[in-house]
Amino acid sequence: MTQAGAAAVTARQSAPRLRVGLLLDALVAPAWVHQVVSDIASGDDARLALAVVDASPPEPPAGALARAWRQRSTLAYRLFGRLDDALYARSDDAFSPRSLGHLLGEVPVLPVVPERHADCDRLDEADVGRIARHGLDVLLCPGFRRLRGRVLGAARHGVWSLRFGDETGAGSHAAAFREVAEGAPVTRVAVTRLHEPGEGDIVLRRSWIATDPRSARCNRSELAWKGAALFGRALRDLRTSGATLPEPEPHDRSPEAVRRGGSPTTGEALGAALRIGGRAVRDRLLRAAFFEQWCLATSLGEAAPDTVPRFTELLPPKDRHWADPFAFEHEGRLHLFFEECLVGAPRAHVSVMELGADERWTPPRTVLEGPYHLSYPFVFTWNGAVWMLPETSENRTVELYRCERFPDRWALERVLLHGVRACDATLHEQDGRWWMFTAMAVPGARTFDDLHVFEAPAPLGPWTPIAGNPVCSDVRCARPAGRLFLRDGHWIRPAQDGSGRYGRAIRFQRVERLDSGGYAESDAGGIEPDWAPDVLATHTFSTAGRLTVVDFIKRRRRLG
Repeated sequence: MTQAGAAAVTARQSAPRLRVGLLLDALVAPAWVHQVVSDIASGDDARLALAVVDASPPEPPAGALARAWRQRSTLAYRLFGRLDDALYARSDDAFSPRSLGHLLGEVPVLPVVPERHADCDRLDEADVGRIARHGLDVLLCPGFRRLRGRVLGAARHGVWSLRFGDETGAGSHAAAFREVAEGAPVTRVAVTRLHEPGEGDIVLRRSWIATDPRSARCNRSELAWKGAALFGRALRDLRTSGATLPEPEPHDRSPEAVRRGGSPTTGEALGAALRIGGRAVRDRLLRAAFFEQWCLATSLGEAAPDTVPRFTELLPPKDRHWADPFAFEHEGRLHLFFEECLVGAPRAHVSVMELGADERWTPPRTVLEGPYHLSYPFVFTWNGAVWMLPETSENRTVELYRCERFPDRWALERVLLHGVRACDATLHEQDGRWWMFTAMAVPGARTFDDLHVFEAPAPLGPWTPIAGNPVCSDVRCARPAGRLFLRDGHWIRPAQDGSGRYGRAIRFQRVERLDSGGYAESDAGGIEPDWAPDVLATHTFSTAGRLTVVDFIKRRRRLG
């Protein structure tokens, strides 16, 4: 670790742990809230100092009937939700109930009865005073409705809540519904500091996931798991930075924003059911007539990496997929390493082709296979030898292989990381250090959204995380998509854009900062899946010498 990185770690370790309070609906809470409490209890950045629990008495039958009558306009939406829950139940559902009692231990529990208003909850002055006496740094609010009033100032750094999609609360049944209904490519989840009406949002941490096109329930569950991790990241940020919080963002008070933050109407629910059902029918018809196949495309020339070359398709037989290509030049000859997976096979292996003197590719041959899935064969040279870092996330490892005979004999040299779901690990040497970019997932979420960076003095390690991980939490540009390259004096990191569908496009991210203290990048263009009329997605980019190669999804007929 560099001197700056060591100083950052020391500063964080010397800062006192934050005193955190929880605002809960009950001591039995959704699984994602259980994860938040568990992370705090087992972490180093904060400690639980108070649990404030809603102790409101059960609503009398007459009140329940009156509430049902007031909600009659959303009856169709609630029926839609019941059907959605039945069709797309998840074993890792973020909203399954879990008891918090064993995690709270000796933490004081303060029962309160909030005042119910049309669009918010308020706590009386006495309860706010009792909370304030605990000297809290932060109040996390995974429960209650939207809070207003003096409770927002009961902790030094305010009340933090989770917001899904169109600024709906995590507990709202409408959370993340409209993105699914309208087919939006991404849905946002954010940790925000609660504010009074008209004030700007203070967004502490945020992430964008690929919208689940089938189910609002699945979309909301993944957002909740991501949100659980965001709470921990925001607390770590606060402890590292002291009392510094981001500047407020403009608050959208337009009628459209207010409408989208409310419960879906009957018309919206029926429209959503028709659109989602139409997508399902369309997809079934397409699958009956066609299949989607990962293929390769190459370009032999000196095209600049910021332009789309004229690609030549390299189609595999219909019984297999070719993806994750890496171009590599060895002793003056061009080779193409890639993932090869037979249709229906439980796992893939690494294969290679060589460009012959006649400008034709040799038939592929297997060069590395194992008892778990292998893909993304990142091939590079170091210390006079050839090395490969294939993806082995199924084995929860990052493994480095040394070439014993090029290109078909490889031996495991070292396991660089253990016990992690690390996808598409990409190495880069800069300023005398080695850097590893990889996508890693939190439990319950996919690996497309979070980019982590590690550093080491050499490829063999030891590898340590840099400050601020994950340095990017956005499905549109987080997951690596190939080897970094130079353009106009700047390093460019190819990244996957998984919005809309898996591996939809390639983004080029200009590296603005890379050191132990953090990472920053900016958008520098990319390759959309429109360079041929039948391309549905393209998600890996690689160059070597005069060879440029990408992979892509092609829709092919099942017959003919």
